[in-house]
Amino acid sequence: MEQTLEYLEQHVLRQGKCYLTEAQPLYDEMQQFAEQFVRDLRAGLEGA
Repeated sequence: MEQTLEYLEQHVLRQGKCYLTEAQPLYDEMQQFAEQFVRDLRAGLEGA
């Protein structure tokens, strides 16, 4: 699981770019959600 989280952080999160101006807010929200999700997973792993 740790390797998967590292991969997500290094190669997936904030690596893309949204080219549609009207979709940019949704894309930003999606990125924020994904980053928080990864942080929550890490916290859960540390507590386990």
